[in-house]
Amino acid sequence: MAALRDGDVERGQCDRCGGCGEPLVARAAAGVVRITGWRCYRCRHWPAGVYYVYVVELNEAAGTPAVYVGQSALYPAERFSQHLTGYKAASVVRRYGERLRPDLFAALNPIRTRPLAERAEADLAERLRREGYVVFGGH
Repeated sequence: MAALRDGDVERGQCDRCGGCGEPLVARAAAGVVRITGWRCYRCRHWPAGVYYVYVVELNEAAGTPAVYVGQSALYPAERFSQHLTGYKAASVVRRYGERLRPDLFAALNPIRTRPLAERAEADLAERLRREGYVVFGGH
């Protein structure tokens, strides 16, 4: 799947503030993504100073059951969108990412500081490994 690049998609209007936004995408099928919304840079980082951990379910080519664990200052859906479009993407998520698994991470968010988010990411990855998942990421 080729990454979306500037010029591939016209800019849209941010769903939050109405400014010039970039596409949010979700995987629709193998090698196919669909635009699910639009966010400007400022709104991707709102509220400022808040971090999130997230879990992406990977398809069976990555191992069964396999997940990717990460943390970001962006909302999980926005960070997943970046992985799928190739921006600061973990290659395993770009190739095999299927969907977010909020059932595995929603109760942990939001997190106040980056060090706490990094610790929560490592703890979540370790817990999922103990539960039998093949875990990528989770530094």
